[in-house]
Amino acid sequence: MTQQEFEQRVGMSVNATEYASIENVYMASDLDKDAFCILWEKMNFKRVARAREEKSVKLKEQMKKEQLFDILNKPYGKNEFGTLADNFYSKSEKSVLESIGIHMQQERNGIPFFVSVASVLVDLRKYLKVA
Repeated sequence: MTQQEFEQRVGMSVNATEYASIENVYMASDLDKDAFCILWEKMNFKRVARAREEKSVKLKEQMKKEQLFDILNKPYGKNEFGTLADNFYSKSEKSVLESIGIHMQQERNGIPFFVSVASVLVDLRKYLKVA
């Protein structure tokens, strides 16, 4: 079994030194690849679960970033920059924006007001660190 096959079966990466040890144990066993990997997962269940959780978090962050770039690159007309963001963005777009702290409604001197699309785009560019 190759390191790549092992990593695909257990759902996490290991370094070359660790894989060399794993391979020695595997070669000394009479188990097939799948059975060995299942047993290894059981013996390392906390580590495997943590690696899978980290992978899931990274994937969610990547998806959110893609959604934010989609919002940033959405086609905007000249007149839409002054439009109230609350009226312009969809419910799902507002949800993604609000998850990073960009709100459609803000408060100044105790007075609530709705922000413009232009204001949202400025904040979004700052968050994504793009010019």
